[in-house]
Amino acid sequence: MTGWTSTIAAQNNYTYNDAGQRLQNDVSGTAPGTRSEVYTYDDLSRLKTVNYGDGQNQTYSFDAMGNRLSKADTVGGGTTTESYTYDAANKLLTRGSQSYTYDSEYNTLSDGTRTNSWDSENRLVQCVTGSGASQTTSTFTYGYDGLRRKMLVQVGNDPNTAQFTETQYVIDGNNVAQELVRSKIGTAGSWTTTTVVNYLAGLQGPIARTTSVTADARYYLFDGLSSVVGEADVNGVVQSAKRFDVYGATRASTGTAKSKQGWVGGFGHQSDPETGYTYMRARYYDPAAGRFANEDPKKDGNNWFGYCCNDPVNKIDESGHAGIDWVIVSILMYITFGAMMSDDMIYRSGG
Repeated sequence: MTGWTSTIAAQNNYTYNDAGQRLQNDVSGTAPGTRSEVYTYDDLSRLKTVNYGDGQNQTYSFDAMGNRLSKADTVGGGTTTESYTYDAANKLLTRGSQSYTYDSEYNTLSDGTRTNSWDSENRLVQCVTGSGASQTTSTFTYGYDGLRRKMLVQVGNDPNTAQFTETQYVIDGNNVAQELVRSKIGTAGSWTTTTVVNYLAGLQGPIARTTSVTADARYYLFDGLSSVVGEADVNGVVQSAKRFDVYGATRASTGTAKSKQGWVGGFGHQSDPETGYTYMRARYYDPAAGRFANEDPKKDGNNWFGYCCNDPVNKIDESGHAGIDWVIVSILMYITFGAMMSDDMIYRSGG
């Protein structure tokens, strides 16, 4: 009989400064590969530079209100710099060559790639990207608690020939416990048999995705920020892997991910490829701009569009309202769950 063997699929080892900020992330494992990310900060503890250890570097600058002024991205020796402008209400007006427009409630209506519609409660109800046969129209429906209950995606501008995919969400607490997915061609077409997707929940959010097809089961591999950096099948073989930049944009990927859980996906946040947004319950986050598509309903802090005080390496946003230090999240989980947490964190880091 062959004995058990162990393989580290994903592991992150962090070093910190005296202020508790992460200075280095030593990444290893079959999913992410081996490299070291190095971080520096400005005098206001905002992330200033990141060296990803694979030939890519990024440098950020901000104004006094925490609005990103510039992003310099260096890949393979060439540097691309993107500049940003704002109004007095911290609304993003331009990002590079793209211009932004807003409604009277400061919800983003257009940004050069998307056209958005919002309801009277400032919830995103429709997002349109692309044009012609590649036009993608995503429509959202919410429940009494404000959480997303349905997503209908139409690919193609002709409803008679467009591809429709409907996903209904079954909610447990604040997380998706189950998805009911069906599709059809054209408005007159017949819906396919519904596919049931189940999610296994951990302490914070989903840790695995299963369907009636065993081969489609995926078990998540996490980094120390609770981002899903890879998916493994029932045999422990890594089937897909992703590398994210510090604000959540995908830098590289291998394989085909089955789930929408990606950057900070361990908290239940879904990255929607149809819109380019990350759904964080209270709001939608744009990883390309490093900010939310509308203001924080709770009006927390000085900048109601900002993400985690521009410190995405050490802070996370669990609900779409406000960032919190990862260390504080760990302490709160330990107080709540005690020794259970240590085992879960070991699994999450791939150790």
